[in-house]
Amino acid sequence: MTSDDNLPRMNVWLLQDTEKADLLKSALKPENLEYTSALIVLDFDQPWEMMDALNRWMRLLSEVVQAKMKELNI
Repeated sequence: MTSDDNLPRMNVWLLQDTEKADLLKSALKPENLEYTSALIVLDFDQPWEMMDALNRWMRLLSEVVQAKMKELNI
């Protein structure tokens, strides 16, 4: 056992377009969902579109996570 065995591991994925959803699908692993967090950060350049953007990202994230959960053999 080395000191590196106790280091936390973290991956950060940045998606700027919902059309890149396939990257999210490939990055999320069903067996790691328990240890996965998602953060949605909205662009304030066009505040009148923030709710639409939030809804799009929430829908996408929900669809991907639900699909990954179905892959679990529970």
